Amino acid sequence: MTSADFSPAPFAVPSVTLPDLAYTLYQPQQLKSRVPALMIHGFATRGEQLYGGTGWIRQYLRAGYPVLIVGLPYHSDEYLKDPESMHAIDCKLPNNTGVRSRTIPFNSVPSVDAADVDSAGVDAAGVDAAGQPLTPIHLLTGALAQLLRTVATENDLGVELEPLAHVIGFSFGARVGWELALTHPEAVASLTLGGLPLHGHLITLRAMLEAHEGTSASASAETPAADSTDEAIASFTSIIDGSPIQPDALLKFVRIPFGPFFDVPALRAGSPDLPAGHPGAHPRVPVAVVLGDADTIAADGAELYDMVREDNPLNRFISLPGRDHVNALTSGAFRRGALAFAAEVEAATS
Repeated sequence: MTSADFSPAPFAVPSVTLPDLAYTLYQPQQLKSRVPALMIHGFATRGEQLYGGTGWIRQYLRAGYPVLIVGLPYHSDEYLKDPESMHAIDCKLPNNTGVRSRTIPFNSVPSVDAADVDSAGVDAAGVDAAGQPLTPIHLLTGALAQLLRTVATENDLGVELEPLAHVIGFSFGARVGWELALTHPEAVASLTLGGLPLHGHLITLRAMLEAHEGTSASASAETPAADSTDEAIASFTSIIDGSPIQPDALLKFVRIPFGPFFDVPALRAGSPDLPAGHPGAHPRVPVAVVLGDADTIAADGAELYDMVREDNPLNRFISLPGRDHVNALTSGAFRRGALAFAAEVEAATS
């Protein structure tokens, strides 16, 4: 299967109701930082799969960080091919780790007064400062900001956490982290972006999954071309086949109208001084860009660091020799580098 086989119809979803936001809070026995680590997985994976089985959760807990794992829409337990499969993942949690799993319905996120709308002009209740509906990605980032405020006080640690996090996102989860840092900068202490491409792949993924389901819409003269290389398509085929998530749930996810992935020319000319709604806006928080040199899905992601390099003296690039999009998170260099980055940010801002 090649990119020439795909001619998907444009996104056309007039309104969206997102499923509940599922999360798990892992609480260390010895708390050393009141700033939790928020880990956001990518398409077709799970948080415990991506960060648990690879040692991330354990390593951060040992360092004294609370760890908050969140699920992307349509990736929670009810959408698993085999609900027992995730129970087989051994996160090797340290002794006496507290575990609290909950969900937050998007329609239960409290509204805020206009005076409480944040600096980006958005709130967590589904509207912006002008009362206009938010896009799905902004509904998601608003819920994440609200979640951090919630777990700051609703935990079993006996202390109040800071209502912000060291955000670690991978692939699409990194794109969510980027948007969270733009729209809710008060919720992000540092931002680690793993395997983040400059160009999105949702058009290709939707075409692949619609072909699998036999629901592909007829192409028209205005139908966009596929957005991925043949190498990336081959990688996605493997990822979809090996995903623990049901294909129909993955199709629901890629049909969510998240909007444009990045406006690359605007980002090249952009800066952190631009408002969040500007396509060239950069995060103001410290950013680490991490990429495997064999990653065909995020092969263009290295340029992102060139764009943000001068934005903050703490910004850095971490290269993972020999790693691709599938095995990047198994890299000890990735884990240690991200953890050292968080510690350095805390030391610089304390």
